[in-house]
Amino acid sequence: MGGDDEAREGGGRRSCDHCNSEAAILYCRADSAKLCLMCDQHVHSANPLSLKHIRSQICDNCHSQPVSSFCVSDNLHLCQDCDSDAHSNHNRLPVEGFTACPSPSHLALRFGLDDFTKILQQQHHSINQDDDDEDGDVDDQFMVPNTTTTMFPQVFTKGLPQSSAATNTSGCGKHKHVFLKQLIRLFHTQQQHKHFQIQKEDDARRRKRRFLTDVNDDEGEY
Repeated sequence: MGGDDEAREGGGRRSCDHCNSEAAILYCRADSAKLCLMCDQHVHSANPLSLKHIRSQICDNCHSQPVSSFCVSDNLHLCQDCDSDAHSNHNRLPVEGFTACPSPSHLALRFGLDDFTKILQQQHHSINQDDDDEDGDVDDQFMVPNTTTTMFPQVFTKGLPQSSAATNTSGCGKHKHVFLKQLIRLFHTQQQHKHFQIQKEDDARRRKRRFLTDVNDDEGEY
């Protein structure tokens, strides 16, 4: 999907400054960059300094600045400039940025996406069902290897600080489908990476065992 198509799907959101293909949903103040979730994780996991960068959602009105408040009345995230007199009488909540690289489940909690776990469960069930029916035609971006099955009911709570629940004050505004799509893609990409890393480590251990066995066999011949 090209940048223009993704921008239209994102309701006017601009394309990510890094990949120029996905809709940008986060703003990094330190880099003055608009990023999709995948690129945000890639860029800000590079080193300890980048992990300290504060990121916020992007304004639903101008699509270019970090949000400062959430208008409950209109279900909009707004930057300081767009949070003008038009919303002065509306119920608004302050929105704080975040640092580090939260997991997809932590981000889902922050964005108020309570159906994230349910969708993952449905997709996992669908994949398993298709596997049982021979070769199911499932989109690669949603595939999770069976060997990395996740305890989905625990996805929101495992390792989550109690104070993090307080960040769920505003949800993700009017572009819920864009947030959800990118969260699911990020989740499955990370699951696949973990699966391949486990395979790589297992292969390394097997090679080491074979090497030691061969050495012991050679020594036994003398």
